[in-house]
Amino acid sequence: MHLHVVGEGRLLVVLHASPGSGRAMLPFARSLDGWQVLVLDTPGCGRSDPLSVPEPAIDDYARATLATLDALGVDQCAVFGTHTGAKIALALAHLAPARISGLVLDGLGISTPQERHDQLENYTPRHEIKADGTHLINAWHQVRDMALFWPWYAQDGRHRMKITPPSAESIHEVVVDMLRNLDHYALTYHAAFRHDPLPRLASLAVPTLIRAALDDPLRAHLYRVGRVPDHVTIDARAGTDSTVGLLEWLGQLSGIGELRSPEPTPSTAGSWRTYLGSGDTVVHATVSSPQAARSRPLVALHACPGNGDSLQPLAQGLADERLVVRPDLPGLGGSSWPWSPDVDPGVEELSGVLGQAVADFIGERADIYGTHSGAAVALEWAQAGVFPAANVVLDGLFLGFPESARAELLSQYASPLVPVAHGMHMLEAWHRVRDELLFWPWYRPEADAVRSGGPDPTPALIHELTVQMLSANLTYPLVCRAVFRYPAETRLQSIAVPTILTARAGDPLAVALQRPIVASPLVQVRPDALRSGLGSLVGLLRGLGEARDPC
Repeated sequence: MHLHVVGEGRLLVVLHASPGSGRAMLPFARSLDGWQVLVLDTPGCGRSDPLSVPEPAIDDYARATLATLDALGVDQCAVFGTHTGAKIALALAHLAPARISGLVLDGLGISTPQERHDQLENYTPRHEIKADGTHLINAWHQVRDMALFWPWYAQDGRHRMKITPPSAESIHEVVVDMLRNLDHYALTYHAAFRHDPLPRLASLAVPTLIRAALDDPLRAHLYRVGRVPDHVTIDARAGTDSTVGLLEWLGQLSGIGELRSPEPTPSTAGSWRTYLGSGDTVVHATVSSPQAARSRPLVALHACPGNGDSLQPLAQGLADERLVVRPDLPGLGGSSWPWSPDVDPGVEELSGVLGQAVADFIGERADIYGTHSGAAVALEWAQAGVFPAANVVLDGLFLGFPESARAELLSQYASPLVPVAHGMHMLEAWHRVRDELLFWPWYRPEADAVRSGGPDPTPALIHELTVQMLSANLTYPLVCRAVFRYPAETRLQSIAVPTILTARAGDPLAVALQRPIVASPLVQVRPDALRSGLGSLVGLLRGLGEARDPC
């Protein structure tokens, strides 16, 4: 399960509502002074993998949460759950009451059998990926209408809610989380709708606070609670935006534990995600580690606007022999953007932030592979004293463009995708991604810009890349700008470690390798090294890792 840890103090676990992720709860978590807040992404939501059960029940999600607490060394904690998270929290208190010091159920749904049937039938329509991208707009308006009607699909005057809709930015975050898990976003809803909490409320064995926000449509369900034990408090005055009463109630609890388990290390076998760095510099990384590594670690750096997940096939190809670390570049995927919005950093700054976090984690020399934007970062790491690199492979380096072409790309290639009220920026992202697969550059749909080779623009691929772009809608343009400004031609001349310069067939940046390149003697220009695609790349990197000395 993916998680965030916020603050210091006594431990509170926070479980979010559907269809978003724990990210939506971070402002709330930061408002709880004196508490260390563990915010989890429910399985199948945010960045957590779905459960293997085809139709999970609420208890399945609770057991997965308990397993996560076990892995973190948490014996006892307080738990706050909202909406779907409230039902999971209630199940936790039922399955393991001795481990739950206190329970806060916010916006707990208590539906009638007819309401549950109606919700199961209508609340979670399946969004088939459409070739024109219109499924993005359908998802946008589903999420937006959740703040306009209750339930959202009953769109008449009787079901209209008199509240101010959330901002376009807030809707954008939830929709992106939903689109990331489009195949299984309905599962948490179904589990919640099928679950009747009343029997467990009547037998609660832990101190519990039941509440709902003033504008929560489930506030009316507070009056459906019925008889509860004396240690259960129903507070109809409070809401998630009011923390004073909550902190007072939480402050009365006793027996709350703490996080004791250390973070995973490079020697932890298997595939897992972690955060590197500290403070404002937080780097999300996926790590694949064999039982016994036979060669140097590999750091694989992705293209923009993607994330480390795009390099999963590469990691799988090397899974049995070497540690592979796939960090998300700053501002992309799950990595933070450690600068203010008005700062336009260069590749040098991006590389420094990322390199320090990754080097501290690995603790030894590593081979580096970078593709496109990741190749620019890898090139910077190949300079003396920047990163403890043994060998570097640059795949599709942005190279050889005249100043006029760079200026054009800087002005037209990657503008911010600012969320708008009706979600039309999502369609803009879809068609931008689609045209990137058809033309180079994408904004010149002309005969001489048609791409030959490369991946087919299937709706599934366009959807995956669009979600990655929308996840970094304001920061990916800044990464692109840094790459377009980067003096790769000059930096190739000062490389301090053995480096291979190559590109895949069909890559529009491969043309630069057909021209004379002035570079350090440590650079090998090998245009055909990746002729067979992924298989060639895996073989190339396997050979580097097996070499006792750098290539």
